[in-house]
Amino acid sequence: MTRWAIFALATLIFSSSANAQSPPDQPTLQCDNGPLHRDYGGTDWLVYSCVDEETLVFVTSAFPFYFLSYMHDGGRRLYGAGNAPREATRPAYEELTRLTPTDFEELLTETKAVSAVLR
Repeated sequence: MTRWAIFALATLIFSSSANAQSPPDQPTLQCDNGPLHRDYGGTDWLVYSCVDEETLVFVTSAFPFYFLSYMHDGGRRLYGAGNAPREATRPAYEELTRLTPTDFEELLTETKAVSAVLR
């Protein structure tokens, strides 16, 4: 699957779930900074950041799945969705939950830098 196909899939999934859960007057979150290529839990992931400068999206082509890392009540939350067996995504989930606030800040900075070069 190409990078753009993966991004389109993640954007569609995220936009659909965000729109389903958001009030009609809340804007859709745009997550197109990046991507970075990273390995989490032995699986290759593309990492994108969103325009709110807090949210990160981790998408894999190994199976249809993504993680969304966002701020809530002063802490970072990790949400996963897709059609993958739990045992396939659990190692990445465990690794992502061990990332520090500094790690997330670095990912945000790097995704924005990649986008600046690509634009």
